[in-house]
Amino acid sequence: MKTLLFLSKWLIFVLFMFLSVIQTMQAQFITLNNRQFVKGNQDFYPIVCNYSFEIVFNEIDSFNYYVSRICGYGKGMPGSYEPLPNYEYECTNNVSAYYEILADFYKIKSMGFNCIRTHNIGVYKDDPSKTGIIGFKHLCLKNKIPIDQAYHCCKRYENILPPYNTNSFIQNTLFPSIQNILNAAGEAGLKVILDCGYGDISHHDVDASDYADYLSVLANRFKNDTNLLAYVYIEEPSYSHQQGLNKEKVCQYTQMWYDALKASDTNHLITAGGCADFADIDSWDPTFMKLDFYSPHFYPHTLSYEYENGLPYSPTEALNRIKGEMLWLHRNCPVPWIVGETGFSATDDFYRPYLGDYSWTPKTVTPPDVDGNLSQQAAYATNTLNFVRDIGGSGYSWWNYQENWWNPRDDGMG
Repeated sequence: MKTLLFLSKWLIFVLFMFLSVIQTMQAQFITLNNRQFVKGNQDFYPIVCNYSFEIVFNEIDSFNYYVSRICGYGKGMPGSYEPLPNYEYECTNNVSAYYEILADFYKIKSMGFNCIRTHNIGVYKDDPSKTGIIGFKHLCLKNKIPIDQAYHCCKRYENILPPYNTNSFIQNTLFPSIQNILNAAGEAGLKVILDCGYGDISHHDVDASDYADYLSVLANRFKNDTNLLAYVYIEEPSYSHQQGLNKEKVCQYTQMWYDALKASDTNHLITAGGCADFADIDSWDPTFMKLDFYSPHFYPHTLSYEYENGLPYSPTEALNRIKGEMLWLHRNCPVPWIVGETGFSATDDFYRPYLGDYSWTPKTVTPPDVDGNLSQQAAYATNTLNFVRDIGGSGYSWWNYQENWWNPRDDGMG
């Protein structure tokens, strides 16, 4: 009897240790070995799906905030110049919103992705019809204006100032929302690349220093979370006030932000998102930026030289141009790089009120309004993914899981 009891305890111990090892193997930080991402002792190739979020609230329910997927789902509604999303959130509270995000993450995982990159963690009202709000990026209600990429609009519209470790909105709303995203990603088996700030986070020394303070508090909060892969300390800087900065300032600011993150968190990697067509390379040059890897954006948008002898836009020519940009990056970038964003617009349901169409009727939109059809979109994705691998890129990201309703082209990328 004692022998059986001993064996039972031994089997339970062995099973416990086995499960602990499995859990430890699954919960590991991603590192870089030269240009290769590594998870534990296994190579890891990030295949990333960009995913957009909103923090929605209900003024009737004491401004109860919860993070939700962006409302760009389903049929839209008429707008003055562009279609608008219907603003319909299926979720009504933090729990239902979490499970909607989780379901999307499982779908993303089933499609072959192993990471998501956050985008547009903004604050929106969950039922704008009650206040007659019009417009998508310009919602406002009692001084609650979208917090695009969290930090800089927090400062601009919410008057949020240091010290960020005591601010109630950041500590009680924003950070828990980020934690929900990380938890859902981990449950679905995805890693997270976390956007921290868009291009106009700062354009002088005081703002740059404030942002460093915020990054330090952010990193301290999430330093032990193994679902997090990397921080993005800036996205698309040349589409902002940052455009005029010289390389000396870029070097100074990025070193300040990188050091602030690393001082609080040595577990996670740090990157920056570059603009498409390298519009920012004259200042935001990865040679001068302090980061672990670079994440530039590539898009096959229509260019005038791609029209030859009156022929329409050619997806093949666009693909070749993108390959040329990627090859140039491979030959000149001094740090590991991934495709931070790429996409190909192929929509059949864009609403065009300027044609007098006030009903939602599916239709095919042709270039240059979009990049091509759905089969050409699939070919672009396959070709660029394989090309990035072939030339030594360290990862690949697709824009976007959802529609974004900014213009016909972006409507077709979800």
